[in-house]
Amino acid sequence: MVGIVISFVPGAFIAAALWRLRQLFQLYARGEFFSGNTVALYSRIAASALWFIATLIAAQSALSVAMSYDTGSPHISLSFTHAHAFMLFGAILLRLVTWIMAVGHELENENRSFV
Repeated sequence: MVGIVISFVPGAFIAAALWRLRQLFQLYARGEFFSGNTVALYSRIAASALWFIATLIAAQSALSVAMSYDTGSPHISLSFTHAHAFMLFGAILLRLVTWIMAVGHELENENRSFV
């Protein structure tokens, strides 16, 4: 039972990111590309991706403890694989896109003030 709960924690961050991605596409459908809402959603998606990676590593370690707890000598296993590195790279790219969208939002506001 504990293992199931531990396994669902990283999935909650993925679910939150997917929900925010849906909201982002709804904004795009309305024609809002560089609004403050899109920048905020990009920021939340990137944060969810980073939290997913952190909780995934922590959950795998917690599962190793939970699975070996009754053996008399519980142990913890901590791993950082190429899959984690790839996900971390993707999350950092999302942060970069967030920064670019924030600059685009500032430029759009500046262009509106001139017209």
